[in-house]
Amino acid sequence: MERTTLARFTAALIAVIGALAVITAGVRGGAPADLEATRAVIIPSTAIEAPVVASSAGAEQASAPTITTAPTTTTPPTTVPPTTTPPTTIPPTTVAPAPTAPPHTTAPPTTAAPAPTAGSASFTACEREMFDRMNGARTDRGVAALVGDDRMIPISRAWSDELAQRQDLQHNPDYGAQTFAAVPEARRAAENVGRTHGSNAGLFDAFMNSPGHRDAIMEPGHSHVGVGCTVDSGGQLWVTVNFWG
Repeated sequence: MERTTLARFTAALIAVIGALAVITAGVRGGAPADLEATRAVIIPSTAIEAPVVASSAGAEQASAPTITTAPTTTTPPTTVPPTTTPPTTIPPTTVAPAPTAPPHTTAPPTTAAPAPTAGSASFTACEREMFDRMNGARTDRGVAALVGDDRMIPISRAWSDELAQRQDLQHNPDYGAQTFAAVPEARRAAENVGRTHGSNAGLFDAFMNSPGHRDAIMEPGHSHVGVGCTVDSGGQLWVTVNFWG
């Protein structure tokens, strides 16, 4: 009887230990993507419209003053006897010949700077990865790919550097003014910022899981983008994405 009880107790103990082993293995084997995503920190996306500059019409002209003229008195004309003047002979003048114009010279044609194309921006490997992931998401959903713009990259990089120095995640308060100054044709601008101790892929997933950031990435009205990546001394990645359209 004692042996039967001991055998049952031993079997139950083995079952409990096995269950605990399965649970522990499940925790340790959690999905890497989920773990990476939890290491990304983002703040709400922001967007701004280009300022509208309207010139006012000139001041209205003042009404012309009314001028009243007094009636005039008619005076009979006075007859003056004609005088005879001898004719004067004028010597002929010599006209200098007009200068001969130099032969027409055709100015060499000017070559306009080519418009940026999707692959022309000077991204780093980190920046291009974020750029390619955003365009992959857009094309998968039938949205035109973004064009990398070298005019925007310095703005994005400078702000990522600033964030890494401050160790404080926030938006660039001047990104709108800087965008419209660098790109006069821009009519709207938006910015995504984030940081992560994980991978660039994890930060992109965090952006796409946030409605505001995803809208900025997927917005059809955004046609161009700059990306700036900075890694601080602690290995933390700071990313700024600036859109315009």
